[in-house]
Amino acid sequence: MTTKKLPRKVDLNAPVDWVFVFLTAPGQLVEVMPSLAEVANAEEKPDGGHSFDSVYKMASLCLHGHSATSMVEPNKRVIVKTTGGIPSTFDDGYEVVGKGMRRTLTIDDTSPGAVLGKLAEPIVHRVNEHEAEVKTRVKVKAKARTRRSRSATRRVRRRTGTSRPRARPTRCRPTRGTRAVVTASPRPGRDAPTTPTTAVAER
Repeated sequence: MTTKKLPRKVDLNAPVDWVFVFLTAPGQLVEVMPSLAEVANAEEKPDGGHSFDSVYKMASLCLHGHSATSMVEPNKRVIVKTTGGIPSTFDDGYEVVGKGMRRTLTIDDTSPGAVLGKLAEPIVHRVNEHEAEVKTRVKVKAKARTRRSRSATRRVRRRTGTSRPRARPTRCRPTRGTRAVVTASPRPGRDAPTTPTTAVAER
């Protein structure tokens, strides 16, 4: 396995508390991280941290993992560690700069060579580099909300809370040693409404 650190910095013309809430809500991550296909089983911790299961899609492969915060300082710093498909550590720093804020994101990722092989390691690094870039581009959304009040921030928290995980419809080719299982669509009037998804089960 190969470990690589990917630092990124960006200055945002937005309130630090709003950006912190926006980027630390698990339900929001699917919108800002293109290769993140699904977030499920999200739970919020008493200290403001969270944990959730994730599915990353690379080409036609799905990599299942579990993420959890190991440290939280509201509006200052949050560290999220991921185990499973793509082991990584997201160290996300926030600070007030002038009338806006500065976000410093460092991704320390380890390519899952045992799962995908050496040839896939550069792909994993490029995916995480892309995620770092995309997450810093949140300035476009943040600028549109620079005048939001604290009540608006609370509305964002409710809208992106952990009680309603989000997912993108996706079909994935199973990795070695697994088989794909596609859930059936609900029957009208009989089954509860669900979104068809592809799960990966161990043989």
